[in-house]
Amino acid sequence: MVEAIKKFLKKSFDETQFPRSSIKALGFIGLTCHPLYWFFWTYVFPQGQDLWTIRFSSAAFCGLFTLENYWPRFLKKYFHILWFFCVVYALPFLFTLHLILNQFSDIWLMCETGVLFMVGILLPNLILMTLNLIFGIGLAIFYFLITNPSLLNLSHFDLKYLPIFSFAYLAGFIFIYCKILDTKSEEKIKSEERSKVLKSLAGSIVHEIRNPLNTINLIGIQIGRLLSKSSAEFDLSTQSETKEQLIDLTSDISETVTDANNIIKIILSDLSEKQVLQEDFSHLSAKKVLPNIISKYGYKNDDERKKVKLDFRDSIDSNNKDFIFKAVQERLSFIIYNLIKNALYYARQYPDLIIKIGTDPQPRKYKGKLYNVIYVKDINGPGIKPDLISKLFDDFYTVGKKEGTGLGLSFCKRNMNLFGGDIICESEIGKWTKFSLLFPEVDLNVESSSDSESYFSASDSSKENKSSLNLVDKVILIADDDQTTLKNLKEYLISLNAEVITANNGKELLDRFVEITQSDKNTDCKTPDLIITDINMPIMNGDEAAKLIREYEKQQNLKPIPIIAATG
Repeated sequence: MVEAIKKFLKKSFDETQFPRSSIKALGFIGLTCHPLYWFFWTYVFPQGQDLWTIRFSSAAFCGLFTLENYWPRFLKKYFHILWFFCVVYALPFLFTLHLILNQFSDIWLMCETGVLFMVGILLPNLILMTLNLIFGIGLAIFYFLITNPSLLNLSHFDLKYLPIFSFAYLAGFIFIYCKILDTKSEEKIKSEERSKVLKSLAGSIVHEIRNPLNTINLIGIQIGRLLSKSSAEFDLSTQSETKEQLIDLTSDISETVTDANNIIKIILSDLSEKQVLQEDFSHLSAKKVLPNIISKYGYKNDDERKKVKLDFRDSIDSNNKDFIFKAVQERLSFIIYNLIKNALYYARQYPDLIIKIGTDPQPRKYKGKLYNVIYVKDINGPGIKPDLISKLFDDFYTVGKKEGTGLGLSFCKRNMNLFGGDIICESEIGKWTKFSLLFPEVDLNVESSSDSESYFSASDSSKENKSSLNLVDKVILIADDDQTTLKNLKEYLISLNAEVITANNGKELLDRFVEITQSDKNTDCKTPDLIITDINMPIMNGDEAAKLIREYEKQQNLKPIPIIAATG
């Protein structure tokens, strides 16, 4: 029973906990107002008896809360309990005592009425409010009886005061009830918002991961077809061809998993509101990047793949043009994936639907500026009503898709703004819908030429690179503390005919490099052509080792060797 009462009181106190800063402010009001009113009602507008000892002790009790920062630690644990008794003393006790002392005068009756309501505001819990008033009024009567037993005269009390006091108490009760309802409503809203955020995060991950998973599924089907061939179908040339196909497919799986990891990284980055660094941007060629993105999309079947067409022709009379623009390649890919996925959603309902992806022939003027345009246009689709277009890019807004999260287009909008551009939608009901990605024009004379060419060296497909890349007579020094990564990288480089030297940490990398360069002067041992190092390693990090290698090269007058630093 006692334990239940303790739990109940604890719950009640928890429900009435004002922010400490607010209580400090209220304490300051009590500290200043009690002495001030005592002075006015004693010397300026006398209102009968006003005991200075009670007034100033109440002020001191209130003032104690303004100094809460200086309380001893053990006392801070009882902060809200002390506040409860401060309210008892400074309000119902003080004003009830003076009401009786002054024979229920009008001014003290008004004060008492205000106190009944004020306690409900300061202690928004019906039980604590009632207990506070009982303690305060009871203590006032007890104090009066002890100090003035001969003066107790209730003839001045009139029953007509009871409705006034009852109304004040009821008003306090209604205030508490409304506050409880508001609190529950706020908690419900917060809970819904939390649920919405979690749903949006889960929706984002599911929405974006679906593409790479579909791609892996298709690759798995292709591998299954290759492996299902009977041994009689294989001759030497077929075996060689199949081996190459399997190697290509495993490479595709690796690339797809990388894409999936990038998706998760981007979503978590957006969730934590991390800024995208300028180093993440690169200069991209529309002509080179679009085919790569379209080919990597996770189509469910061949029918879907056939519906997406690259509307980019090489002829002089073509209505499409190539241009260089600045963006984060992974984010651009996900933007176009979203637009393709949204368009393909209606493929079953509209079997003649075709999706064209290309560029506008001329820059487009939008809000007073010129932008180069990449478009994704579905033809023979449902179209979008004009009054809905303005809402398309709002968070959680979705139309026409039961399983839609309302996140895809808002993601597109945020990222196009991040690129310094925008995305707009135009549509004609029952005919077509066109999403235009607007990119600011890039002046290559101003931008770094090395940056402007960065995409051209990296945008060729991995299969073309593999067929042309040959590292014969090249020595590569690699360092990584993860033995699996080190082994895989070593085997890959050896398959490209490179000579590979390994190290397990930064110090070992530095020692290997010094040893090789010193041996090179006396033997036929060749200096490394490239160093690849992990950044985070025990004993010495990769970046520290790279700095020391650069210092050593300067001391020995050696030609700087390219160093690639990376981390997983």
